[in-house]
Parts: sequence; C-alpha cells; structure tokens
Amino acid sequence: MSRFISPPGHRKIRERRIRRRRHVGHGDDVGVLERRLHAAIAKVSGDIERLAFNTAIAANMELLNSVSRFEDDTATGHAIRQEVFDSMVLMLAPIMCMT
Repeated sequence: MSRFISPPGHRKIRERRIRRRRHVGHGDDVGVLERRLHAAIAKVSGDIERLAFNTAIAANMELLNSVSRFEDDTATGHAIRQEVFDSMVLMLAPIMCMT
C-alpha cells in the first residue's frame, strides 16, 4: 500500500488559501486579476513541462497573493475569485499526482 506524499509547502499553501479565501484587502481590479490568472496558467504550464514544480508552486502563491488583495464584492468579483481558485486547483493537480 503506497502512501500519498504531497510536495513540501503544499499544506502551507492550502492553509493560506483557506484562510485568505474570505479575506478582503486592498488593490486589484477584475482586469488585473484576470491577466495575472492567465499569466500564471502560462507559467505553470511551461514549468510542468520542464518538471520545475517549485516555480509552478511559486506562481500559484503569487496568484494567491493577488487574490488576497482583490476587493471587489460584486457578483463579477465573486465569479473571478471562484475562477482563480478553481484554476489554482487544476494547476496544482498534476503536481500532486506526480508525487
């Protein structure tokens, strides 16, 4: 029976994401957050192809920091925030499966 082992730092990132999910901070608008999301997706895609998992995780942490500064509480703001969180899960999934 094999035991699933997550990469170093995964628990810390997950706990931060959960803590900050409801956090309202200062800063970004919807367009900036969408651009950062698409930049993170492109970066993580390249990093996974090169098996550079640490930098892929770092890109997700940067995206998490952007979400924590996002302060739009409208329906659009909630939708983009949910899109970012869903995308983060999908970006981290291949890394979790490889360990």
